Formats: sequence, C-alpha cells, structure tokens
Amino acid sequence: LAQDAARAGSWEWDLRSNENFWSEETWALFGLEPHSCIPSYEAWRLAIHPDDRADAERAVQEAASKRAVLNIEWRTNDRNGGARWLMSRGRPIRDEIGQVVRYIGIVMDITDRKRAERALAESEKKFRLLYEEAPVAYQSLDEGGHLLGVNDAWLALLGYSQAEVLGRSFADFLTPESKEHFKKTFAIFKQAGEVYGVEQQMVHKDQSIIDVSINGRISLGEKGEFRQTHCVFQDITRRKKAETALLESEQRYRAVFNVASLGIDLVDCHGRFLEVNDSLSRFLGYSPEEIRHLTILEVTYPDDVAQTRELHEAIVQGTTDDYRLEKRYIRKDGAVRWGDTAVSAIRDANGEYRATVGVIADITDRKKSEQAQQRLATAVEQAAETIEIADPQGTILYVNPSFERTTGYSREEAVGKSPNILKSGQHDETFYRDLWQTISSGTVWKGHIINRKKDGTLFEEEVTISPVMDRSGNIVNYVAVKRDVTKEVSLQGQLFQAQKMEAIGTLAGGVAHDFNNILQVALGYSELMLGEEELPGRYRTDIKKINESARRGADLVRRLLTFSRKTEIDLQPLNLNQRVKEMRKMVERTIPKMIETKLVLAENLARVNADPTQIDQILMNLAVNARDAMPEGGELTFETAEVFLDLEYARTNIEASPGYYVLLTVTDTGSGMDKETLKHIFEPFYTTKGVGEGTGLGLAMVHGIVKQHGGHIKCYSEPGHGTTFKIYFPALVSDEEAEETKVTQLPRGGSETILLVDDEELIRDLGARILTKAGYKVIKASNGKEALDVYRLRSNEISLVILDLIMPEMGGKQCLEGLLALAPSLKVVIASGYSANGPTKDALSAGAKGFVNKPYDIRQLLGVVREVLDALR
Repeated sequence: LAQDAARAGSWEWDLRSNENFWSEETWALFGLEPHSCIPSYEAWRLAIHPDDRADAERAVQEAASKRAVLNIEWRTNDRNGGARWLMSRGRPIRDEIGQVVRYIGIVMDITDRKRAERALAESEKKFRLLYEEAPVAYQSLDEGGHLLGVNDAWLALLGYSQAEVLGRSFADFLTPESKEHFKKTFAIFKQAGEVYGVEQQMVHKDQSIIDVSINGRISLGEKGEFRQTHCVFQDITRRKKAETALLESEQRYRAVFNVASLGIDLVDCHGRFLEVNDSLSRFLGYSPEEIRHLTILEVTYPDDVAQTRELHEAIVQGTTDDYRLEKRYIRKDGAVRWGDTAVSAIRDANGEYRATVGVIADITDRKKSEQAQQRLATAVEQAAETIEIADPQGTILYVNPSFERTTGYSREEAVGKSPNILKSGQHDETFYRDLWQTISSGTVWKGHIINRKKDGTLFEEEVTISPVMDRSGNIVNYVAVKRDVTKEVSLQGQLFQAQKMEAIGTLAGGVAHDFNNILQVALGYSELMLGEEELPGRYRTDIKKINESARRGADLVRRLLTFSRKTEIDLQPLNLNQRVKEMRKMVERTIPKMIETKLVLAENLARVNADPTQIDQILMNLAVNARDAMPEGGELTFETAEVFLDLEYARTNIEASPGYYVLLTVTDTGSGMDKETLKHIFEPFYTTKGVGEGTGLGLAMVHGIVKQHGGHIKCYSEPGHGTTFKIYFPALVSDEEAEETKVTQLPRGGSETILLVDDEELIRDLGARILTKAGYKVIKASNGKEALDVYRLRSNEISLVILDLIMPEMGGKQCLEGLLALAPSLKVVIASGYSANGPTKDALSAGAKGFVNKPYDIRQLLGVVREVLDALR
C-alpha cells in the first residue's frame, strides 16, 4: 500500500463543463507528458490499453449515469511496451440542491498488487491437492452461497459424499436457527472479504447436530470480481456442550446460592471474597459489602490459617480439585464459630483455575458437644491397654481399638459376645469360677491370663477387672483393663536362656583353656618325639597312641571352645548352596539308605561370610541328629532361602538383629522333642541318648558356630511331628569373592632371639623346643612381671616377644602395654586358646603384631613368627 500511495495522482472531472484536471503524478501514471494535450475524457481513454478500454468506458458511463462511486482498474497503453496496471477511485460531488456536478478522485499504480494476485492464483492451484486432502474441513462457496467444492475432511465431518453436496446451498446443511444467521453473516462476509470465528450449527446426515467454527476469505478474479469463498471448519461440538453444561451449572448454582440456608462464597486465587450469600454474611457477622474487602485467611482462626492456606494453594496450583475440613472462623464481634467447610475449584474448558466455591455449615453447637464427649473418650480410645466394658451378665458392650489390635476381633465381632471368645483352654474351670465370684461380689480382680486370639495364637495378659456400681450399690458394668505381656514374657525367657548359655559357655571356655595347656604338652612332645628318626620302633607305636588320644582331647576342647565362641574361624565368602550340595554326598554315605535326603535350594542365593569347615560341621551334626531321630527311616530336607528380618522380629527374638539373612533350614520327619527337651538342646553335655551313645556336644557346637558367625538358630519340634532347625546367617552385601581353598606353605626358620612368655612351664618348654629347632634363640619368662624385667636387661638382643594372654600376677595385655611403653616399635605376638576376635582383640588393637592359636600348631607358629619378623616396622 505504501508503494501504491507513492505512485498516486489526483484528478477532477466537472460534469457541467466536461473539463478535466490532472495532477502532475496523474500525467506520469497515464504515460503522457505533462500538458502535452488537453486533459479530457478522450485523452484518458486513449491512455488505456485497448483490451481494457471497453470495460473502463462502460464503468465510467455507468457510474456517471447513476451518479455513483467510480471504481475501475485498467492497464496503460504504454508506448514503451511495458504496460502497467492502474486503479482509479472517484466519488461524486453534489451542489446545494443535491445535484452531482463533478467527480474528484485518485489514480494509483497497482501493478505490483496485480502481480501478487496472479502469483496467489498460481499458489492456489498448486495447493489445490493439499486443499482436497487436508485433515481439516474446507469448503468453497459461490456468490449465492452454493457449494463449489468440499474436501474429504468436510465429507467425513457430515457423513455425505461429494455427489450429495456439490451445487447445494450451504444453508441446506444448517439448523433452522443457523440458516438465518448464515444469511446475515454471508452478506457481511462478501462485503468484508473475510470472517473469523463464525459459529454455526450443522446437521449431520444422521440428523445429529455438529457445532463448527468457521474462518474464511473471499477469492477475487483478476478484475476484482467475486470468484468464490474459501472456508476452514473446526468441530467445536464438545466445547459447546461443555459451555452449555457450564451455563446450566452456573444457573443452578445461582439459584442455590441465593436461597441456600448454608453459607456460600466465591473466592479468587488470592483468597479474596468475590461474592457471598446472606447465610454466610449472618454466620460471620459482616455485611456482604464488608466481606468483599476481606480474605478467607482474615476470617479464619489463627491456628487454622496454615492448613487453610495450604489447601487453598493446592486448589489454585491444580494439585487437588476440592477439599473439606472442619475449621474455626472469627466473627466480626470476635466470637469463634465452627464451620464444616467444603471447597471446590472452578476451572475453564482448558482446566485453568478461575475461582473456588465454598459451602460452610455452622457446626458450632455440635463441636462443643463432641469436644465434651471426646475428652471423656480419648483416654479410652487411645489407651495402649485393652479396655473392655461388659454388662452385669458379662456380655461385652464395648471394646477399644487396642482390643482389636491385640485379639484380632473387630469391635462388631466382640460386642454382644461373652469374653469366653478369648478362652484359651490353658486355665481350668476353677480359675474362671474364682474370677467370676470375685468380681460379682463387687471386688476388683487382678491376675495373669493366657488368652487366644482370633487366629488361634495364644497370648498373655496382665488383667484388672473392676465392678462399676450405681448409687444403690448394684453392679451395672464391669470394666477390664488388660496389658499384653506376651513379648515381655517371651523376651524374659530368652534372656534367661541366653544368660544361662553365656554362663555355661564361660565355664566351658575356662575349663577348656586349662585343659588345652595340658594337651599342649602331650601333643607337642609326642610330635617332637615322633619327629626323631632314632626313636625305636617299639616306642613309636605307643607314642602315636598318646598323640592320637591327645588330639581327640584337643578336638573335645575345640568343641567346647566352639560352643563358648572362643575359637579362631577362617571366614570367607561362601555359597551355602554349593556347600550343601557337596555335603549331601557325605551325609548320604553316613546315614542309612532308608532315610531320603532332599534339597530345596533358592536360586541366586546371596553368599555368607563363613568358615567352610565349620559349616560342614553344622550340616553333619544336624544330619547325624536327624538320623538318630529316624531309626525306622524318613525324610531329611535341606532348604536355603533369602529372608529379611524386620525390627518387629528382632524385638521378639533377643539374639536377632534386623537385616538380610541367608536361611538354612534342616527338617526331619523323626520322633520330635517335647518342650522341656527343647529348652536344653543347645547346652553342652545335655543328651537324650543312652550312656556311651553321645557326648551331648553336637548341638552345643552347632549353636556356638552359628553365634560365632553372627547368626542365630531356632528349633521347632513336637513329639511325633519331626524337628526343624532354622539357622540365620547374615547375608553378604557383595558377591565378589569366591570360595577359595588356602594352601599353607612350610615356613622357614631364622636366627633371631625370641622372648617366650607363658605361666605354664611345660608350654614354655614346648614352645622353646619348636622355636629352637627352627634355628631361633629363645629366652623364657614365667609371667608378665618377669618378662618386663628380662626385656629391660636384654632389650638389645630380643627381636620378638611371644606373649601368653592369660597369666597370674600380670596378664598379657598389661605386660604388652608395659613392653610397648619401653619400646613402642617392639614386635609382639599374642598366643591364646581364645579367638583373635575374643579376649585377644583388645591386645591386638593395643599394638600386638600377630596372633597364634594354642595348642601350638608348628606350621602356624613358625609362619606367624617369620611373617612378623620380616614385616617392616
């Protein structure tokens, strides 16, 4: 338009004198030299291209005859051969009496626009295919409103074929109301040249109504004549239905809003009141105009503000669409009122928040009554103890939630029943008769009762039953207050058992330590003698028997130390499934063939940190026990599984800690054990076998091994129903290390001087013999005090100290501290029959460099000595 305006001229035509006036720009646009001829109609006509001359003359003559607005377009008769398009616009000018006496107008160069229109026409041709196959509905109308063309999407929208619609009036497909609307809008459309967002209702072939929104424009020909309309349809049926539903909802809401007895408000996103009804105005004590200057938080009781703000923000942000709560409001006069408040969001068709509507019911009186009752009932309802109320005949009238949690019976199941529903059969009739006689006489009864839950589980309670009397002294109710003490009784029993086992273990460990020293001498000297090549053959046999007997004694000691958890174990990542499979072969060679062994092993079982040899001992001992329990044959099953023991389990099992475990279950179908036997099965030397049939250390050793591995063991058994042992080993978090078989290399000796400290003379002599034979020089001391004195005198000679841990006068740890005080870098090795993780742990952490087991194993003793001596300081 700016370019066209830049190439515009003006003209004037006096109808009375037939004179013309042209501006300088007009001469140039006509392609004539200024004032080269007389400005006239003829001069203008000759400037028009011959092809357009007749149409232009006709348009001028018609406008002049009708005294109408002149609007023509034509091409110039350019002498240079470059014809351009001009447009001329003129309007009639009237004199005092209303006669048209002249025309004034403008002429503009519209060549560029015409080129653009031609380009547009070409573009329309190119995009015709797109028009036909577009996913949105298109239609073309002629000037009379008849369908010139529709695309497939239009046909699909209305359910017609091309043949059924082309040539028909578009109004034929509209509802009666839309037909009238179409007549008006189509006339406006033709004048304006385009329309946007015109909504109409169309009738589908199946007579259903479709709401559409129409955007369109008019396509003109090269001469500006009407060609056709192009319209795009959008199906808005769903939106219109939603709008209609919303309108109806708003109308219903308005009706309820105005007459409701409940308070109703409309609130914006900031919590400001937009509108309130009379009921809410009376509830809050403000006029409707006053309330509109307030927010919901300003009329909310301070303690309820935070919750109200949070809920309101949740609705505004879209995380919830409604909420309901009972809250307090502050009236204008300062009084506090309770309101049952239900709030819902109002959102537009796009889900965007617009406002919230709240309905408030005055529940002040009800809340006061409830609060009074709540204060009376809260203590009973929230009590940890079970509370039952019964009528004078003993029928249950009320139980609190604790009763439901404890017994498994719901309130509905208990009310109306007798307390006998909990009867366990653990008490005789005399017990219950005495209880009833006590309370029915008006006396409080206190005692310990074993009851049965709904699922059949027994539980123990401390019970107090009190008669409730009226003013006349008649019993009107009984109130029973009970406390479940099942866990306490169980844990107390477990604690007593653990303490007993710990005491026995301490005693066994102490005896084993002294016995160990005695066996040390027998084993050591017999082994040295057997190592002498010159030993006569007649003595060798006897000494072997002495050595074998001492080893059997040492094995017994190891069993006792295992039970008391004072033996050294070789822990390594272990696949329990693999161990069970390997031991099955040995077990089947050991037990009779009429006993069938079964394996039920979990896949991808986690590893445990365990000593393979001791795991084998567990499996073999349990297998032998099972064999003895099934003299006539049966089944022996080994199972593995991964389990998680939770905090609740740990609370009721004193030896357990929460966490992941690998469970080894060993079950037999043998004779089983009674409860009294079960109490003692893990105690050393306890056995149900005859004299000479067993030592009673098998299960005691299993118990010790399990505890030493950080696990715990459970036994389940009844006479005639077999026995199940469940062993829980802590599962390894990682499964990176594989089970390995360690090969011990023969250690070399040396020439260093070693201080050997032990209160047993025979052990000192044995140790000295072993070390001396390996090339070492040995200095001996009988106790810690003597060792300190020797070291002070000969510290420059001594390279290593082997120190017994338990000695009279001055123990090994105290002596160690004294030696390190004299020489902080001194190399000290602890020797003990206890585990390195037991009593020796503190000594090792205090500065000892190594540990050797007693009785001495020659390879281990020499290996540790050499390793410590060779280690860098």
